[in-house]
Amino acid sequence: MEQTVAQLKDGIATAVSQPPAAAQPTAQPGDHGISSTELDGIFKKFPITSSQQPQQFPRAAITITSATPSIFRGNAPRGDECITFDVRLWTSSTQSKSFKDLKMCAAQRSKDVPFVSLNIWPGQSGALQNTGAVRGEGPQRPATNFPPDPAVVSAWFDRPSRGIYFIGSILYQMGYEWTQPGETRAWFVSAPKS
Repeated sequence: MEQTVAQLKDGIATAVSQPPAAAQPTAQPGDHGISSTELDGIFKKFPITSSQQPQQFPRAAITITSATPSIFRGNAPRGDECITFDVRLWTSSTQSKSFKDLKMCAAQRSKDVPFVSLNIWPGQSGALQNTGAVRGEGPQRPATNFPPDPAVVSAWFDRPSRGIYFIGSILYQMGYEWTQPGETRAWFVSAPKS
């Protein structure tokens, strides 16, 4: 019995003296980005081949549900800046899939992308058939690519905001080419302004 107690004490002492094992990260719902879904490069798989009669599908309605407040401020960029967003992907006028709680953080943003060319994109449309000022998840898009509220546009596209890098990265990772004539298959339903 004394030997068993001594072994138990030695085992406890050894366990207490060793550093704890590092916790392994576990996948959380919504703790994923575009690369873990079929949204990754979706528009490159169905490229626009004629700006006169461009492909109509797939279409993507994007809703930004939250953003780290520091994105909109003039302070130095932070590594913990993130946005959370949903995407409704239309594969035809009657079939769609929903991707909820996607997340993009500063480290996942795309690099070497001509974000400056994205500045005029918010107010553009080009689609003949649209829902006008009514912004929804589709299948028809609204009149403009981005909510026209000047405060929302300014929050995401005007300096010192870094929002344009997140907007551009979402589109870029989906394979959407905002400078391509006839490309009107993606729009933002809504986005927070702070």
